[in-house]
This record gives sequence, structure tokens and C-alpha cells, in this order.
Amino acid sequence: MNGSSISSRLFRSFAVMISLFFSLVIISLMIYIGKDVNDKVELAQRTAYDTVVKEVDSFFEQMRTFSNNLCNSEEFKKIVTEDLPNAYNAGEPVNDYFTKLYLLGYKMIVKDYRVAVQMKDNKYIWMGSNYFISERENRDMHEFTPIGLGNLKICKMNESDILKEINTQNPYYKNDLVPVISLQRDMNKNMPSYAPSAILDIEVPYTRFKDMMDNIVRSEDMNITVYTADGSVLYGEDQTDIKVRRENGLVVKEKYKKNGIEVQIQPVMNSSVYIVGSISTAKVYRPVISYLIIVFIGFLLLLFGSLMITYRISVRITDPVKIMSGKIEKVDFDGDHWITYEPVKTDIKELNILSDTIVLMQKKLRTSMDEAISLRAYELQSTMLALQAQMQPHFLYNTLMTISAMAEEKQDYEVATVCGHLMHMLRYISSEDAHGVKLSKEFRHVRDYVDIMKERFPETVVHYDIPLPMMQIIVPKLVVQPLVENSLKYSDRLDCAIQISGEIEDNRFRISIEDNGVGFSEDRIREIMDHCRELVEHHEFSTMQIDGMGLANIYARLYMFYGDDMLFWIGNRSDGEEGSRIVIGGRIECGGRLSGLDGM
Repeated sequence: MNGSSISSRLFRSFAVMISLFFSLVIISLMIYIGKDVNDKVELAQRTAYDTVVKEVDSFFEQMRTFSNNLCNSEEFKKIVTEDLPNAYNAGEPVNDYFTKLYLLGYKMIVKDYRVAVQMKDNKYIWMGSNYFISERENRDMHEFTPIGLGNLKICKMNESDILKEINTQNPYYKNDLVPVISLQRDMNKNMPSYAPSAILDIEVPYTRFKDMMDNIVRSEDMNITVYTADGSVLYGEDQTDIKVRRENGLVVKEKYKKNGIEVQIQPVMNSSVYIVGSISTAKVYRPVISYLIIVFIGFLLLLFGSLMITYRISVRITDPVKIMSGKIEKVDFDGDHWITYEPVKTDIKELNILSDTIVLMQKKLRTSMDEAISLRAYELQSTMLALQAQMQPHFLYNTLMTISAMAEEKQDYEVATVCGHLMHMLRYISSEDAHGVKLSKEFRHVRDYVDIMKERFPETVVHYDIPLPMMQIIVPKLVVQPLVENSLKYSDRLDCAIQISGEIEDNRFRISIEDNGVGFSEDRIREIMDHCRELVEHHEFSTMQIDGMGLANIYARLYMFYGDDMLFWIGNRSDGEEGSRIVIGGRIECGGRLSGLDGM
């Protein structure tokens, strides 16, 4: 037995040991993955249930907060318990009082809440799709029953009996006679008196609650039911076979398994509402069992195949691969100098193809690198043109309306002037200048736009303070005029005054646009800048839309044009006057950043 056969047998034995080793690794990995899948299944169930609890709690917490705000408002209580009833008894107009109530409870409009107040003296106040104050005729049917200090009563009502009784002939209240969820509490006229003078009822259409629950209860396996404190069903199917434990009258949070069912009970709003979730244990672990069966079968097939393939292939490919690997490691590219790969000839067709492919790949590598650089340049230019194309004039419709009105008034000279400005602007916008334009052309475009706007807003004043040397600087097209357009659009005043100034310092230029409008809030500034940075960071230029995105569009094109040398700042005027201020700029020699890629 020669040395070659001994080495071959040793290598085969070593290959078998490696296969067995990796088999053990795969088994361990499958066990770990199986446990991880099980944990994730349980976590998914907990997360789904916790999401339901959180959304239900948030829904009723908003109603309770709104109810608290009204109960804690001395002005609200005074109007509903004194001013409004007194005016009603005296036959005086009550519209002003309801106006004040709607202002105090403005959130009822945002949240689609309806507000009712039931008085001890049988008066009833309603604010919904309409409003009224009335006195109930059938007092015995709707007896005044206090809820209890600090307590809440949550229930579902198909129709408000009191509202239906009072407004049987009024068609405007049919919109309010729909199923609702009601949150009731005592309202004391004078604190700290504990004797309730009225019951405050906050109602919300039941469809809102149902739609919310339908959206969050996505799992068909888990049964979710929402109950009120007395056990009435607010949402879902009644799970009468599930027992709910109470202590001191309050529902106790529980989680248990019984008869193959996992049950979770969670009280909300101090047990004013509680949620019951149940799911079959078999359904919970069904994905885990299926996974284990499939993985086990796959493992057996993989193990057998890997052992056979490893044993057969290892004999034939070890030496040629080692030679090829050594030659590949020596391949290098340094400027115009190549250390090339010399092909290796073996008796294995696949290795020969691989060796020939490596030779072919190294021949194409230089061409591919050149093409990649060129494609990158084309991509940047195309993106720049696409972003510029998004900056289409929003004023075109209004300009045409202005021209139409002037034509009807036979202002022929003014019509010709506006058309001339519009022609210049459209010609400028339609040109494809991905490499930028001179600042003088950009300001010619700005002046045309301002002259058109002055036909609609003659009191508009635009001051220019741009040093003459700056006019030769290359800038992205359409970066100044949209900022002037924003100032006019959001100034909210007829005598809009805009100051455009520029300066050059340390081989950098900056252009400032100030106006006398309403300015930016801190939250709006932070929102715009965060959005701009996110677009650039994720390269989502193609998804940008112009509506509300003019500033982000300008930010993206400045970044593509100047890179990290760009300047983009938004804020408010620092001279104490009201208005916004936007500053843009960059390094002067970076002006040809996009066009400079053409020669790469």
C-alpha cells in the first residue's frame, strides 16, 4: 500500500467524521430552532392578546379622560346645571350656551363622541348631530339613579330610550338613534359635595368599536370576547363556559388551561370592562409539531445524501481545488497591473469549466468596473432629472385663470406680459439640466414667477440682495423658486414681503429666503428635517411626491449635487419679526459634482 492510497483513505475517513460532526451540529440547530419556533408561537399569541387589551384599554381610557375633563370643568358644570336649565325655564334662547359647550368639549367632534346630561329634575341635555334641552314626560320610566362616587358604568345601547322618547317626530335625530357604547358617571355640581346633581353620559357609535376590534383581532384561532362589568357582551361571541373569578366584586386577572383550552382573562378600566381570550392548545402548537415532522424527515434525507456526496466528491476535488485556490489567492489588481490566474486542467469537467470561467471573468472585470462607474453616473443624473421633473409649477392653473380674467377685461398688454413670463418659465422647467444651471438663470426664473404672482397679489414685495459674483455659480435647477413659492403659498397675507439674500465665504455660498408669514413650529421643523434625512439615507427618491414634499425634494437634489458640502437649514427669522427663514448653499467647486462623473 503506497502513501497515496493511505492518504486517500485517511482523507475519506476524515470526510466521514466531518459529515458526522456536521450532522450533530444540524441536530442541535434543529432542536434550538424548534424551541425558538415554540417560543415565537407562544410570544405571538401573547402579543396578539396584549394588543387587543392595549387597544381596548386605550379606547375606553380616551372616553374616560374626556369624561373626566368635562366633570372637572367648572364652566361646563355651571352651564349644564345652572345657566342652560335657567334659560330654558325662562324661555330664553339657548344656542349661545350650546356653542360654549361644544367649544369646551371640542374633542367630541374629533372623536365622534355624543354627550348627554341627565338632571335630577328630569331635564335632559343632548349634544350629537344636533343639540337640545328638554324635559322628560315619562319620569317613572327613566328614574334618576346615581352611578356611585368614582364609578363608571359602561354598556351597549341599541337605541337611547330617552332620546327616542323626546325626539320621535324630529328627523334630525335619527342619525343619533344607532347602537352606541355608553360611559356614564355621576357629575357633582359643587365639589366636594358627593351628592350627584346629574349623570354625564359619553356615547360613541358602536361601529367604531367593532371596526377597531375587527382590525386587531386577525387570528381566526383565538376567540376574543369583551364584556361589561355585569357580564354583557360588548364584542365577540359569548363564552358562557368560561368562568370568571371575582374578588370584592372586581374581575381577577387570570391565565389557565382547562380541557385543552388556554384561557386568558384581563380586566380593564378597574373591571368596568374585561376581556376573555381562548384558544385550543392543539392549535397553538400545531405549527411546532408540523415543523418538527418536516424537519426530521428532511434531516434524514439530508444526512444520508450529504454522507454519500461528501465521500464521493472529496476524493476527486481536493487536490485540484487546492491548486486552484492557491492561484486565485495570487490574483491581484493594482492600477493597470494585473497578476492573472493561470488555468488548471483536471479530469473533472466541472472544475475545468470553473477554471475557464475564472479566466473569462478576469478578462471582463475591467470592463465591468468601467461600466459600473458609468452606470452610477447615469443613475445619479437620471435621479436628478426625475427629482427636477417633480418640481412642476403648482401655479399653472391659477395663472391661466388670471390670464382668462384679464382677457375678459381686455387687458391685452397685461395678458401678453404674463404669457411671456409663463413661456420663459415653462421653457426653463422643461429643459433637462441635470448638471445644474447658473444662478443667474435660476433668478431669471424666480423673477418671472414673482411677476406673474404680482398680477394676482399686487401688494407682494420681493427684495433681492445677491452679489454679482454669485450669478456665475452652478446650482441645481429649481432650488430657489419653489422656496419663494412656499413663502407666497403659506404667508396667509396679501402684503407678503420676501427677502432673498446671498453671500460667499470661504469658497462656500449661501442663499437665504425670508418672509413675513406665519413661520414654522418646532415640531414641523423637526418633522421636515427628519423626513429629508430619512429619504436621503434610504435613497427613496423615486417615491417622493411633490404635495407637501417640495422642501424634501430640494434637500435631496442639493445632497446629490454637493454631497456632504451641502447647506440646508429651515427655521424662523431671528430679528424678532414673525416669518420663516430657509438657507441653502454648498461649496462652490462642488458645483460640477454630477457632471464630473462623466469622465470616470
